[in-house]
Amino acid sequence: MLPNKLGLESNYKASNEKEINMKAKRLPSMVKKMFAEGEITMVDAETKYRYSLTAKCPEDGEYASVARYDKSGHSLKRVVFKCEICSTEFEVPQSEIMVV
Repeated sequence: MLPNKLGLESNYKASNEKEINMKAKRLPSMVKKMFAEGEITMVDAETKYRYSLTAKCPEDGEYASVARYDKSGHSLKRVVFKCEICSTEFEVPQSEIMVV
């Protein structure tokens, strides 16, 4: 495994075949930057991988995707997640938001 510039480990092959194995990670600095820039996704310039915000559903513990968000100026103010398994919509503190 090779760490990239964002501090995430990935299986990356420098050939025509690129294999990236990503898991949800707690990266407070990346989440903070995404909130400050008003973005729910961020592209890693090195690997071209697009990171997205995710959070664990309080009902079943599965990872959930962003359902909607509010901005204040150019910054994210509020992010609502929706579990794809149980359809629960929820919010969590920024400290509990991860990237995948």
